[in-house]
Amino acid sequence: MDCTTLQNNILKKQQSIKEKQKQLAQHELELKKTESIYKACMKKLKKKPTIAEMRAECKKQGLVYDSKTKKCRESLRRKKKAKPVAKPATKSVAKSAAKSATKSATKSAAKPAPKPKPKPKPKPKPKPKPKGKKGKKQLDRRPLCPIPDGFKWDGRLGQTGKDGETWKVLDEKGKKYACKIFSANKSEKLIKKEINDQRKMGDSGVSPHVVWEGNKCFLMEMVNGPILRNVNIKKYTEKDVKELTEIAFALAKAQIAYADGNVKMNVMYDLDKNRWMLIDFGMIYPHSKMTKIAKKNKITIEKQYLLNAFNILMNVEILIMNKIYGAQNLNYTPIGGGFVPKKSFPSLIHKLNELGLLELNSMFSIYKKNRERKGKYYDSSKMIGM
Repeated sequence: MDCTTLQNNILKKQQSIKEKQKQLAQHELELKKTESIYKACMKKLKKKPTIAEMRAECKKQGLVYDSKTKKCRESLRRKKKAKPVAKPATKSVAKSAAKSATKSATKSAAKPAPKPKPKPKPKPKPKPKPKGKKGKKQLDRRPLCPIPDGFKWDGRLGQTGKDGETWKVLDEKGKKYACKIFSANKSEKLIKKEINDQRKMGDSGVSPHVVWEGNKCFLMEMVNGPILRNVNIKKYTEKDVKELTEIAFALAKAQIAYADGNVKMNVMYDLDKNRWMLIDFGMIYPHSKMTKIAKKNKITIEKQYLLNAFNILMNVEILIMNKIYGAQNLNYTPIGGGFVPKKSFPSLIHKLNELGLLELNSMFSIYKKNRERKGKYYDSSKMIGM
């Protein structure tokens, strides 16, 4: 081939390439335009239509927009289509109906009416079984306690507890005793400790005497009287303060740190001895705990045992005050006021004050802090019981 022909071919190819490039550029512009239109369209699709737009769309379709379902539905106001009226029966149909009615009437007349079946007699309801607290069956631990000869069981005293139960026992002369029976799981060490504590307090004269001791039980004198919760108290005197003080000193002497806060069930009034008595020594703080508290309070261990006893018996005194004055007026008594009352007002506070333990008493300090926090300074001349 000549050089001229080659040159012409090159020029032609170059021109065709340039044309193709122009076409590509045009196609690219068209593509960008369509892409922008597509994006705008997609944005419109993504946007949720407004309620007005939805209503308009539903209106076009001859429907109503429902705001709950957010969809179009038929209007409830439109009249429902009338039900087709039943056509009157023809003569032939009426005749056949009459024939069938007469046949059924003759059949019913021929057959006698069935006799009513006798009702079954109601079954007698079973007698309810004796239940304890919360609908549970009461345990009977008497097999764990073979009482001595000459004694016999005479009924349960109170409810069955987790660690034991108490039964009434009679001797040959008919004298009443209380028998405490422990659970089979309770350790012998704890049982021995409780019996020894009961014996010590019984010897002090502020608790029932222990009469007999077994492996899982023991017999003691029975207190003839109600528990504190059921005692009808009209007056609190120095005699009551003296008896409660004797219980406190007996607990301290025996080094028994009473831990049962439910004193309304464990303090009783003995009508035979005409005095307050303390029972149930199952919940006791260990000696190690008492030594720690004594170090914290910076007092001797003897005083710590006294403080613990008075703290428990102050609860008794407050329960008695509630019975006499009422819960609402308790804050207007010298005890509730949180200060030392006059000597004419009988209270364990005087004994605690003499021992120098008043500020460490939990109940007294609580009332005092409340009074100081509220900024109340009561006039002692207007206080109840002064």
